[in-house]
Amino acid sequence: MSAPRVVLSDSKRPPKQGARRLGDADANTQMEVTLSLRGPELPNADEMPAKALSREEFASQYGAKQADADKVTQALEKYHLKTEEISLASQSTRVS
Repeated sequence: MSAPRVVLSDSKRPPKQGARRLGDADANTQMEVTLSLRGPELPNADEMPAKALSREEFASQYGAKQADADKVTQALEKYHLKTEEISLASQSTRVS
């Protein structure tokens, strides 16, 4: 049994100017989307650290938290969506 549809606030957007509908999507075609995970905002240019950060330091200071990524994965599984990739450093997850 599938979960009820939930409309997120501010998720309904008007079509871009000049956009036109081509037809229905093929229900048998796999689609992928990238979702943004919450995390700290990047510093502006005036607040950049004097020393460059390693990838690990950057991910630790500015990346999303694994617990948040896990919650998103669990929530999406209820809708039969599969997590393809999680990037804590870029605060994103790719699902299909």
